[in-house]
Amino acid sequence: MKVYDDSKLKEVVSRRMAFFKWKPEAAFYEFALHEGITVNSLSVEVEGRLDLRGLFMVEDSVPAGFSDISYSFNINSPDEEEKVKALAEKVVAHCPVVDSLKRPLSLTGNINITREE
Repeated sequence: MKVYDDSKLKEVVSRRMAFFKWKPEAAFYEFALHEGITVNSLSVEVEGRLDLRGLFMVEDSVPAGFSDISYSFNINSPDEEEKVKALAEKVVAHCPVVDSLKRPLSLTGNINITREE
């Protein structure tokens, strides 16, 4: 069995995952403008749980991906709470990232290796 430092792995994963951050804020502002909703400020926090043993190939039986993902919209708006919440739900429902995570899809790719001569 391989031994690993969980705190160091979490730090590395945290830095790497920043590249894959879901950014629905732009869509939210666009939908809000279209629907006449005022947004003073908006932030979205996304968290995921994953077992680092799978990511770093420590344990073959552990999946490398997330076991769950959650999000939290933090919205400041003078408009009715129900209207703003409905808008946030619409943004989530029409998000291509969320849609892709919720359903099976095809994944293809290439690995190209070159060597300098």
